[in-house]
Amino acid sequence: MKTCTKCGALKPLSEFHKGKGVDNKKARCAVCCRTWNREFAAQHRDETWAKANTPEKLAERKAYAVKYYAANREKIKARVKQYVQENRHKVYLSQQRYRDKNEVDVKAKKKVWYYSRSDVIRTREKVYREATKDLKRLYDTEYRIENEAELKEKARVWRKENKEQTRLAQKAYREANPGTLKARKLKYRLENLEAEKRRNKAYRKANLDKISLANKAWRKANPEKVSAYSQARKAARRGATPAWAKTKKGKAEIREIYQDSRIKSDYSGKQHHVDHVIPLQGKIVTGLHCADNLRISRAYNNMTKGWSFDQEAESERQLIITLAKLVV
Repeated sequence: MKTCTKCGALKPLSEFHKGKGVDNKKARCAVCCRTWNREFAAQHRDETWAKANTPEKLAERKAYAVKYYAANREKIKARVKQYVQENRHKVYLSQQRYRDKNEVDVKAKKKVWYYSRSDVIRTREKVYREATKDLKRLYDTEYRIENEAELKEKARVWRKENKEQTRLAQKAYREANPGTLKARKLKYRLENLEAEKRRNKAYRKANLDKISLANKAWRKANPEKVSAYSQARKAARRGATPAWAKTKKGKAEIREIYQDSRIKSDYSGKQHHVDHVIPLQGKIVTGLHCADNLRISRAYNNMTKGWSFDQEAESERQLIITLAKLVV
């Protein structure tokens, strides 16, 4: 047992550091020694740091560190790697604190570092992209599927904020890929025929005036095409007119249908056309220009019908007409 000369407490020898006393122990206990050392360091912090970090001592320590690192490079790397793996979050927070504190310096150093190694970095990135091309494509596909709504909204906002840039980019793409766009549109139409028909029908019905003005402008701008189409239709009509329709009675029946169409248009205030039930220039079947193949229909229905012919719908219509006549 021994009494501490600082605190006066009687303590076992194990509580004292080694010293030059009679019993090879210091006069003060370990606790008092630590307390005194902390107080002294706090009072003489600047003086102590200056003595320990003179230019000569700094140069000496730096030389020693360089020499030690050169001799133990692999050992140090392994130790650092192990520490980083065991303390990832701690290392990340330390790096983040440093970046936040030295943001300007970090950006400047990163820029200098990147430009000094730009060729090596580009080559390495190119090799990496080629090696992971399929993996990246798979990842991008999965990401787009998982975040479809968010990506669409971002794209919509960007296009709204960059209208001119978007227009120029789309124009350049159309000019550079006319064949690709044409094939894509054709493929979509073939896969979505019914949807396309419904959409086109709804659009025409909702924009009759707009379509009428557009057609009028087109006819005015393309008189030679209009003339060619008119002549072709007249020729088709002449070729499709049977002998009985050229008689006085046949002509009168046709004329009467056209007169009824005009009267119906004037009376209802809605334009009506004389329509060929089976088109004169149909793709599948060609009809005749005679009274039996003529009917009065709304202008919209006639224009949207085009050269198509629905045999089932026409059979149903004829059956309804026949039944109506029988009832009367």
